[in-house]
Amino acid sequence: MNIFIRFLMGFTVWFLITGFLQAGQLEKMVICVPVADLRNGMQAVRADVGVPAFFNDMQGQLSQLLMGECILAEPAKDGWLRVVALEQKMWAKNQFYSFTGYIQIHQAVAVKSFPSYNSAISTPWAPVFHKNKKLLELSFGTKVVASKISDEWCKVSLPTGQVGYMHTTDICFTDKLAKQPKKLSGMVTTLAQRFVGSPYVWGGRSAYTPAKKNQITSIDCSSLVNLVFQAIGLRVPRNSLSQFEISERVACGKDLVPGDLLFFAPSIQEVSTISHVGIYLGNGKFVEASGFGGPEAPQESLRTRISLVQDMTGEPIYRLRNGQQCVGGQRRKEYIFFGSLLTSKKLVQKLRDDWLNPHDK
Repeated sequence: MNIFIRFLMGFTVWFLITGFLQAGQLEKMVICVPVADLRNGMQAVRADVGVPAFFNDMQGQLSQLLMGECILAEPAKDGWLRVVALEQKMWAKNQFYSFTGYIQIHQAVAVKSFPSYNSAISTPWAPVFHKNKKLLELSFGTKVVASKISDEWCKVSLPTGQVGYMHTTDICFTDKLAKQPKKLSGMVTTLAQRFVGSPYVWGGRSAYTPAKKNQITSIDCSSLVNLVFQAIGLRVPRNSLSQFEISERVACGKDLVPGDLLFFAPSIQEVSTISHVGIYLGNGKFVEASGFGGPEAPQESLRTRISLVQDMTGEPIYRLRNGQQCVGGQRRKEYIFFGSLLTSKKLVQKLRDDWLNPHDK
């Protein structure tokens, strides 16, 4: 993501939020479709957009919302809802804001109170069944209210009012995970690799599937991080700069542990120019949703992949320091930064609280 585009995105969010602060009463709602595009105006993604997809393809795209996400909405206008996405934050104007934008009216339903979730989907697309028929599929990272009825099956309640059944292997019960930081690290690296091969989509925040003909799906670099941590019961901000802002700094590459984050920026003088993030796997490797090179780059490189740090920076991980300029590799002349979301018990608990109570923040 280049500096101008990120600035434009930040300004758009700030501008929309300012409008909301002046608006009247907002209604509590939740998303009732598997994926909803969050737009900066009342215009859908073009029908001819395929994957991979970049800023010019996805103009007006802010993010995506998954089924069950909590929102606040103004009264409908021309088939659209102007909403505050309570579960997606970004850093703008020196503070955190919820993403705000527009979704189509059929993509949300009103609720008296927001659900209290206890689980999240941890496979790319998980089927929901009712009476031996598949009702729908839910994307990786979708939060659900689930209860085990056997070793194989869970019962789930959907925002549509329906009750369904899911395989326990598709669901991560998050209530005990926050107390097991070592287990969290391993789960982050395992879950992140489930996205390998997914095409890059600017503003995407869903698991990739070619089966949804009328809905573009997949991820960008920061939504990879956002969804992986969401699946283990921790809510992190939506974009890479915001993820850096909340992370605990790691001084040297040799001190990184699996599950930590690598950030890239074109300028060390302006940390605010951070525009890319990946998840460290260990042994000098990290997983990233790469859009590097844009539409002109080879198609095989424009997807989530496992990369060697040395191929990106020109040096092995153990020689790199936080804030150091890359001397070679694909990210030559950029600067690399290191952060951790899992080493501080206090930070893990805060991210857990945010996951459990997004509407209180």
